[in-house]
Amino acid sequence: MKETINYNIHDLVKIRINRTKTKDLLKDLNLRFSYFQVNKLSNPDIIINIGPFQPSNNNCKVLEQKYFVKENYFYCKDSEKNARWEVEIFGLDKGKTIINFNENIFDVQKIITPNIISQQFLLRSLIEWKLFQKKALLIHAGAVSKNNEAFLFIGRGSTFKTSLIMDLIRENGFEYLGDDFVILYKNKVLSFPAVFQEFNFRINYLPTEELRKERYFQDLILWFNFIRKKKDYKNTFFKVSKSSKVNSIFFIERSNINKFSIRKIKKLDYTIKKLLFNTELERLIISLNAGLVIGGPYKYFLMYSLAFPRSNLASYEKKLTENYKKTFTGISSYEFDIPLKYDKKIFRRIIKFIKG
Repeated sequence: MKETINYNIHDLVKIRINRTKTKDLLKDLNLRFSYFQVNKLSNPDIIINIGPFQPSNNNCKVLEQKYFVKENYFYCKDSEKNARWEVEIFGLDKGKTIINFNENIFDVQKIITPNIISQQFLLRSLIEWKLFQKKALLIHAGAVSKNNEAFLFIGRGSTFKTSLIMDLIRENGFEYLGDDFVILYKNKVLSFPAVFQEFNFRINYLPTEELRKERYFQDLILWFNFIRKKKDYKNTFFKVSKSSKVNSIFFIERSNINKFSIRKIKKLDYTIKKLLFNTELERLIISLNAGLVIGGPYKYFLMYSLAFPRSNLASYEKKLTENYKKTFTGISSYEFDIPLKYDKKIFRRIIKFIKG
C-alpha cells in the first residue's frame, strides 16, 4: 500500500515523500523530520519517490564509470557495506527537485527503519541545499533561547553539547531550538528538532546525553519503549521555540589538560573558519546506522559541479562563506574548553558566563 508523507519546514522548504506504507516501529528514527509533518501540502520544493524505478539517464556524461550527469540531472547506483541504493535526481541544480530512490539494507535495520538512507543520507543534504537557495543556512549546532535571544553551541560528538543544552532547559528555563541542527535565517535561529523524540527521552530520563554505562540495557529498553509511543510534540515539560534572534556562538571542545576555560574570538575570519570546518566534518561523516559511515551525497554534488562548473552547485562553497560572514558579522563568539568529565560545577560556570 502506498502512502504520502508531507513535511513543511518553517514554510521555507516543503517536502513530499511517496513510499510503500510500513509499520515504522521507530517512526522518529525512520522519518527523521517527523516534527515538521503536516497533513496537507501545496507546491512542494522536494518530492521523493521511494521504490523501484526506470532511470532516464540517456544522453548523460558518465564520470568515474558510475555517475550519470546532464543539465539539472543526476543518476547513480551506489553501495556501502551492508547497504545498496539507486538514486535519480531531477532539478538538482535549480527549480523543483524530484528524486527517485530505491534502497536495500541487508540486516535488521531494514525492518526497524526501512527508509533510513533516504531520510538521513539523502534528504538532509537536499534540505540544506534548498535552504541555502532561499538564503537560509542549516548548520550542525545545538541551540537554546531565552527572552527571544538564541545561544548556539557548536562542537563534535562527545563534547557534551547536548548535556549542556539539557541542563539549560531543565534548570534555567531556556527554550529548545535544536540539539543537532538549527536553521539560520535573517539573523534569527529557527528550530530544527530532527529526531525530536530521542532528545525528549534524554532530557526526561538521562542526567547526561549518553546512556549511563552502569545500567545500559535498562535505559536502552526504556528508550525503545519511549520512542515507540505516539508523538505529541506539544506535550513536553519544556517549550520548543520557533525562532529567536542570534545572541552568541560557543564553540565547544574537549580539554586535553582537563581544565575549563573560556576565550573570546576576536576575528570574524577565525569564527568563519571554525564554522566551515565544522560543516565539512559533518559532511564527511554521516552515520546511517551502526557500522555504516559514508561520505554523504556531497560527492554527488561534486560530480555534478565538475561536469557543470558554472552551475549554482559549483559556486555553493564560495557563496556559503559569504553568507556566513553576512550572518555572523557583529555576533559575539567564544571558545569553551570543557574537561573530560562534565558536571554541575562546569555547568554553573557556563551559565554564569551566559547570563553575564
